[in-house]
Amino acid sequence: MAVNFGIGATFGNNRCTDSQPTTGLWADTDGECTKSLGAPLSKPQPLPTTRPRAKGTKMDDLGSLLGNVSLGAQTMYELLVNENVTEITINAYNKMFYTENGRRKGSNRAIFRNLDEYIAWIDTVLQDHTDAKYASLREAEGKIDVIEASLKGGALYGSIHVVMPEITRDNPIVTVRKQPRVHITLDQMLHDQNMMDPAMRVFLEMAMRGRLNILVSGGSGAGKTTMVRALAQFIDPNDRVITCEEIDELHLQAPNVVPMFTHVARDEQGRELRRVELNDLVRHTLRMRPERIWVGEVRGAEAHSLVKACNTGHDGSLTTVHADTARTALKNLITYVMEAGVTEDVAREAIARAFDLIVHIKKVSYERRVVFEIAEVSSAIEGNEIRMSTLFEYDYETDGFIMRDNPSPELERKLAQYGVNIRDEFNKLFFGSSY
Repeated sequence: MAVNFGIGATFGNNRCTDSQPTTGLWADTDGECTKSLGAPLSKPQPLPTTRPRAKGTKMDDLGSLLGNVSLGAQTMYELLVNENVTEITINAYNKMFYTENGRRKGSNRAIFRNLDEYIAWIDTVLQDHTDAKYASLREAEGKIDVIEASLKGGALYGSIHVVMPEITRDNPIVTVRKQPRVHITLDQMLHDQNMMDPAMRVFLEMAMRGRLNILVSGGSGAGKTTMVRALAQFIDPNDRVITCEEIDELHLQAPNVVPMFTHVARDEQGRELRRVELNDLVRHTLRMRPERIWVGEVRGAEAHSLVKACNTGHDGSLTTVHADTARTALKNLITYVMEAGVTEDVAREAIARAFDLIVHIKKVSYERRVVFEIAEVSSAIEGNEIRMSTLFEYDYETDGFIMRDNPSPELERKLAQYGVNIRDEFNKLFFGSSY
């Protein structure tokens, strides 16, 4: 369904349509369509500079601060602190979408009056409420293509991604992904969101307590990170967990967690001096005495380092991967491991030994996500594919979940090594459990 933003001005092609409103944010004393107060709409200008502002402003003070900036900034503040809003995408200064309670919506009016006001808001967020190296678009102009940073402080929790105007040739494009400060639990996924059934919930807890190596897969926005946080609540408090990420998103709430992040050092002209990549971080963890190594997302050669770590005694490790099915997740992982220079056969065999389980998350409707499949990964190779057994699966026809197969004796033995008796746990569930 098309969304009417109630605006007719188009920045970048120097025209205004007859649908231009004459009240609200677009009101003008002489009725002209303007780019900035008192100035006719014109083609893009160099990025404006903004007044320096000290870093460290508390998010709780941002409401009054933005009151001195613009009505558009105040509107964005309300969206940023709204706990029901999980994502904000801004395509232009006069076109914004956001996801609230799982449903994408569009603004029914122009959020910012002009490009300058929009850029001033971006600069405010970058400078005061992120860990970005560059505190303004002007400062980053000509040095990098995009700005990626974690949101910091107060009510903000998540990440921001800004595409520079020289790539879009018009407005900078902003994507904000918010994360809940209170992590969702498996019980909430079961009872409140109907993402799984009781047997799946019990099995996932057993997988964590039994320190299985897990691959969480799904499409963009499916809820992979949310699932990772829910699983993390069953980490043994004595386990030392080292996380490796590009953007600070996991925020694991466990006693002994060491987070590490990729880093690019640049000089004042934007030239790259040094780069620390995910692959480097994973290799560094091996000398830091971890019980578990968790990588936020693999999409390159770091997959090879993680697979090697899983095969050298780091049970209970975990990562996420973008994929549309559990089977595709394995194929994608093979491709990533091969980027380290190994053959497909070597990559396939190493992955089959490294991972025990795939938890695939999927959107089955615009507002609903489910644990679509939980599959056991076998160490056996059949033809050119890793043997995989679907244990649990979502059924479209009944809108329910089906247990397709029993865990293998090999998986039972792995769980038993850490004191998890899968048969006893399922007996408790089916014969008098409180789940």
